[in-house]
Amino acid sequence: MDIQVWVGASSLLALSSMAGTALAWRYALHRQLLDQPGGRRLHARPTVRGAGIAAMLVFLLALPAGASWLALPPGSWLPLAIGLLALVVVGYADDHASVSARWRLLVQVMASGLLIWSQLPVPLPTALVALAGTVWLVNLYNFIDGSDSFAAAHAIVLGLVVAICAWQIGDVWLAWLGLALASVLLGFLPFNWPPARAFMGDVASGPIGYLAAMLLLLGWREGSVDPLLPLALLSGLITDATLTLLLRIGAGRRWYRPHRTHLYQWLRRCGLSALQVCGLYLVWALLATLCLWLWPVQWGAAPVAFALIYGSAALLWWRVRRNLLQGRRRNCLA
Repeated sequence: MDIQVWVGASSLLALSSMAGTALAWRYALHRQLLDQPGGRRLHARPTVRGAGIAAMLVFLLALPAGASWLALPPGSWLPLAIGLLALVVVGYADDHASVSARWRLLVQVMASGLLIWSQLPVPLPTALVALAGTVWLVNLYNFIDGSDSFAAAHAIVLGLVVAICAWQIGDVWLAWLGLALASVLLGFLPFNWPPARAFMGDVASGPIGYLAAMLLLLGWREGSVDPLLPLALLSGLITDATLTLLLRIGAGRRWYRPHRTHLYQWLRRCGLSALQVCGLYLVWALLATLCLWLWPVQWGAAPVAFALIYGSAALLWWRVRRNLLQGRRRNCLA
């Protein structure tokens, strides 16, 4: 497929997402869907929430468009669209009027189960691990959507890397999915660039986690993208969210309630800008990916590199967190 076609399709998706986000931004202003400063939030002025709906709707349209373009059967995209749409609907409802955690989790499990059942013919134990991982990524992206451009930038990088790797090996469908994710979020990014005029909201943050899991699982199924690659790219986010959650559970806190104790939030509260924090995490993602790419085969299997990446990320997370805790006397975490 000609490169000009890919560039044209990507541009169309990005521009459609940008135009839709502008409309969503106006709608949110009219309905007063605003996140106010204070509490766990890091922004300093009222900011529109839920504007990520346009990017998700454009991606939903990209699914049948890409499948038709590639002459793929409905089974290749329809279950993905149904699961994604379910998450978008519950996220939209949560942005307008809070939905209980129980109902959100139920929809997440059903959407993730549909993805795995329809796309991943594996034994039950493997399917259960994939289900748990997908649900965790959905929630993880909800957790990290707390700093301008942070969640969107990571998803853009993930989508582009998966698209390039899949395209080089001839998996055009996966390349299209990765490119579509990156393109629609590029259209959203100008509104989320610091200082953000709009946040993606639950209507998009959870669905993006679902799409990240989808790229990982489809790449694994087809053998076109090593699943360790997206896991390396997201290792900073996964480590931060997972260790923070475990600490909160261990401390007996209500872990399911909003908070601002992730490391990226602490870094913001200690004076780093949104772009600086995002840049630090993306640099780590680059280093982790290079480690995986350059790992000598004679040193052992790639899972050893995976353990090294996540072990190093956990150690770095602990050291930085400890240093920030020691700096509390300077009131940076007040």
